Amino acid sequence: MTPRLERKRNLSHQIAAILRREIIAEFKPGQRIASVTDLAKRFAVSYQTVREGLCALAEEGLIQRRVGSGTFVSDPI
Repeated sequence: MTPRLERKRNLSHQIAAILRREIIAEFKPGQRIASVTDLAKRFAVSYQTVREGLCALAEEGLIQRRVGSGTFVSDPI
């Protein structure tokens, strides 16, 4: 079940935080995560909001976004 998003905080930050926790707890390096479209439906937000959250995770080095292939969990440094 998806946690209810609080409107007071930026939605993309909240999505990034939820996905960060899930990636750390449940995913292995190289594993593909859900598509932007699927995540937008899951969180009931716009495609752009999800993209912003994923960009933050990519900047942290937690995920890698590959055009045409998807989003994958990065190998630990």
